[in-house]
Amino acid sequence: RGTHLSAYPSPVDGTQNNTTSSTMMSTLKLSQARPRSVVRCSSSSSSSKVVAVPAVVSAKVSSFMESKSSKAIVTTVLGNAIVAGSSMAESGALFDFNITLPIMTAQFVTLMVLLDNLWFKPVGAVLDERDEKIRSQLGGVKDNAGDIKRMEEEADEVLRSAQKDVAALIATAKEDAQKECDSKLADEKAKVDRQLASSISDLEAEKAATLANLDEAVSTLSKSIVEKVLA
Repeated sequence: RGTHLSAYPSPVDGTQNNTTSSTMMSTLKLSQARPRSVVRCSSSSSSSKVVAVPAVVSAKVSSFMESKSSKAIVTTVLGNAIVAGSSMAESGALFDFNITLPIMTAQFVTLMVLLDNLWFKPVGAVLDERDEKIRSQLGGVKDNAGDIKRMEEEADEVLRSAQKDVAALIATAKEDAQKECDSKLADEKAKVDRQLASSISDLEAEKAATLANLDEAVSTLSKSIVEKVLA
């Protein structure tokens, strides 16, 4: 499996100068109409991949590598070209199974483990504690509701008993007041009767005395009238 580098420019390392960049770009443009040579290289996934490199590029690279001062730059350019070719080798495939997928999987699993230990478990513990607290408070409220109902029943019973006691006290007070009133009324009536009897006795005595005096006066007047007539 391979691809041509004529349609894609090679990635250039940060250490490459402007002269090298211009040379490589012109070489790639010229290689579009030239025959190409195939170079086999190994990618980072340890599987052999074929990269098609133009013959002119190979010649230019060979001549360019003769200078010792440019070996590092050429090595960097070729490495970038190989990496770019290997990364674009299967650009049309749906899934590219290489070392990136296990790394991403490991990163995802590590992230999930960290989130589970640092976020989900503490938050879940806080939520469970809050739920338990709310449940205990609701249970306490229900227990208080039972106590309140029982206390209301006791208060109603005490109120009914107090009402009965008050009604009994009122009836007893009325009865005592009636008895006292009757007793006082009887005493006053007896007193009035005694006073009336005494007054009647006094009047009878005065009447008898008055009648006696009147009889005596009538006798005296009759005697004087008779004496005058006879004289």
